[in-house]
Amino acid sequence: METNNFNNLINPIVNDSDVTKQFGLAIRSFRKTQGVSQEELAFRSGLHRTYISDVERGTRNISLRSIQNLAKALKLPLYMLFQSLENLPEPTARLNNVN
Repeated sequence: METNNFNNLINPIVNDSDVTKQFGLAIRSFRKTQGVSQEELAFRSGLHRTYISDVERGTRNISLRSIQNLAKALKLPLYMLFQSLENLPEPTARLNNVN
């Protein structure tokens, strides 16, 4: 199977350049839905507040361990953070509307 076809099968919606932005939007969405501040999420997850901000803006290539810490802090199964990527609009449209 060609690489392009394989990549399209794995993730037809999120391309490589947008995955960190999409993941950040997912984290922000879950955090805001729960009414949690970035500072509180940082405390719960053992990560720094500025790191949370960077993740939400899509400027960090977050590790699996940090993703697991965020999932626990948000009281979500790990898979939901990834599953949600398919349901988010393109990051450029969302980021332009963020306050």
